[in-house]
Amino acid sequence: MPKIQNKFRAFAAEKLTELANDWQDKGYDDEDGEDLAAITEESFAGRIVISELSIDAEGDYEVYYDDDDMFWGHVIIVNGSVDGGMEDAYIAG
Repeated sequence: MPKIQNKFRAFAAEKLTELANDWQDKGYDDEDGEDLAAITEESFAGRIVISELSIDAEGDYEVYYDDDDMFWGHVIIVNGSVDGGMEDAYIAG
């Protein structure tokens, strides 16, 4: 996997792993009704999959990831700029 992809995924994991575990604590379980193990930053980064990349003429970008149902189907977005780097990661949708 290219280095830049690892950086984006690690950034999203750093920002959102705690929130993913909060969502899990609110009744997120597997198909058999068993509680799932806590999500780590490493497992979070490994579960998300890029679905879209958007960049404008000024160099501002948004990278969209599928959430692997950690947030019940919401999209994960990492945004920033070419000059300033990654600025934020959040869920939407």
